[in-house]
Amino acid sequence: RPALQDITDAVNGVNQLKDHPSGLIRLNASTWAADRILPFILEFMDKYPDVKVDLVTEGRLVDIVGEGFDAGLRLASLVPQDMIALPLGIDEALIVVGSQGYFKKFGIPKTPGDLVAHSCIQARLPSGALMRWELTKGSGETWIKTTGQLTVGTTQLAVKAA
Repeated sequence: RPALQDITDAVNGVNQLKDHPSGLIRLNASTWAADRILPFILEFMDKYPDVKVDLVTEGRLVDIVGEGFDAGLRLASLVPQDMIALPLGIDEALIVVGSQGYFKKFGIPKTPGDLVAHSCIQARLPSGALMRWELTKGSGETWIKTTGQLTVGTTQLAVKAA
């Protein structure tokens, strides 16, 4: 009987917490992903003041479970096959940009194939691989292997360089 009462008390305690969450949530994300998710985290923390969030940003892909994280935020193409991925519902796209000076000197690319002849800024993924340029129009999709003089470690640096 005392053991059953202990179990009942524990279950009742857990049920009370469902309306009043507390504790620590550890998230791992790229700086790009953290920037996008931060407004939602702040709103969540405002709603649940007893929840603490540890948002770790780093440039490498980590073993989320092995390093004690509750979740990780990744580009869909970077999620390991043995992990479960859920879309965040934040649709974003990268676009091709260049300075007026660059386009004046080298011309504006008209088709995806034209990019091969241009000096494109390369962004390196945490895995070390270069980010591929995926271009879409309607339902069509084209992957372009670009080259250029500058390779950077984040898409934020690529935008600044452009």
